Amino acid sequence: MRAGLLEHKLIFKELRKIQSSTGAVKKEYVPIYICKGEKKRLSALGNGIQANEEFIGNTLIFRVRWNPIIRDSQRVEFDGVDYDIFLLDSQGRRDSYLVTLRKINS
Repeated sequence: MRAGLLEHKLIFKELRKIQSSTGAVKKEYVPIYICKGEKKRLSALGNGIQANEEFIGNTLIFRVRWNPIIRDSQRVEFDGVDYDIFLLDSQGRRDSYLVTLRKINS
């Protein structure tokens, strides 16, 4: 994995309980890990219109360095938009992850 390809900033967030100054407790996603990743290209197969092309716009795939902090129950912020981790695929012997993200409808 070449460091020059890691050009996109990813912020991994985890759901944690946060207590306000008044004592109220609420669950909120807080940043726990910031790293750089390589954005992989998505393309539809064939020359015709595919049924899955409608959903390609909501899906991103990144390659990031392996870290034990990263889990599939987290969210990722990229360019100010939050995404759910749909698939976390370990590549090689703990060398890197392919992280498939789906945009959160809000």
